Amino acid sequence: MKTLTLLLTAILLAVLLLGASVPAMAANKWEESDTTLLVLRFLDWAQTRDIATELNYDNGFPVYDVNTGKQEFRFSEANPILGTHPSIEQVNTYFIILIGADFVICKYGSPKFKQLWKIIGNTAETYCITQNISVGVSFKF
Repeated sequence: MKTLTLLLTAILLAVLLLGASVPAMAANKWEESDTTLLVLRFLDWAQTRDIATELNYDNGFPVYDVNTGKQEFRFSEANPILGTHPSIEQVNTYFIILIGADFVICKYGSPKFKQLWKIIGNTAETYCITQNISVGVSFKF
């Protein structure tokens, strides 16, 4: 199932990247800040996938807290849209839609809205990625 999810994700990303970035670049609307946002989205995606799969570290078996007998989570997701412990499918769907929205806004959005979108996106992603690094979340695709 993981292999199928990764394969479908890779195919969708290729379609998005090739289909959306080529026309945007041809129209001279692609900017360095667009690329920065895209790179930051992929880094956050990889970290969020690590959070979503954290219970699979011990050969696929959940880690249990010996004191309470409950599943132990090392990390929790702070994104209110995804919830504290999203599934891989939820994470992949969220980021595919978000990156698709980035491409549409960078291609068709008004200059002021594009600038605001990228400032908010780049700031939020930089904050999230650095916070995740500080608590030990790794990048896993």
